[in-house]
Amino acid sequence: MEERWIRRYEWAMCFRSDLMVRGNHTNNLTEAAFRVIKDKILRRLKVHNTTQLVDIVMIRLENEYSRKILDAANGRTPASARKRFCPSADGIDKASVEQVGSSTYQVSSFIKSGVSYTVDTDLELCTCRVGATGAPCKHQAAVLQKEPAMADAALNFLPTLSEKQRHLYFQIATG
Repeated sequence: MEERWIRRYEWAMCFRSDLMVRGNHTNNLTEAAFRVIKDKILRRLKVHNTTQLVDIVMIRLENEYSRKILDAANGRTPASARKRFCPSADGIDKASVEQVGSSTYQVSSFIKSGVSYTVDTDLELCTCRVGATGAPCKHQAAVLQKEPAMADAALNFLPTLSEKQRHLYFQIATG
């Protein structure tokens, strides 16, 4: 037990708050990818030989990811993705967003008076608990609402409203 406690910075999520995980911890990403492979690609069947497995994974997996990218390009995102990647800036007044640098904004909290958060649009980071790891947060969404021209640079928000990004997604999906 003592040996595990010494290595707590490697496994305990409370000690990993400074890591740039963009709101997605490795185990969640891995589990989600394997769930897609098991459910959608292999269709929960276990009767494949090695040659069939390679063929199925190569064809079905590529088709599945192409379909997901095309859905994002066409603005069709499932509710689970919208909840995670489309934080709402409702309740934040545009007047509470103030530009303090070339790519830095100060966003006042609408819940706690006297508290404000710094958003860096180049790094796509915020000083709030959610945005500190690179995940999209409502403060970043408020900056994008005030500065819609910056939508081209915001890669961690779905669905994207930028025509340029949607075209890029389409090109990636179709080759």
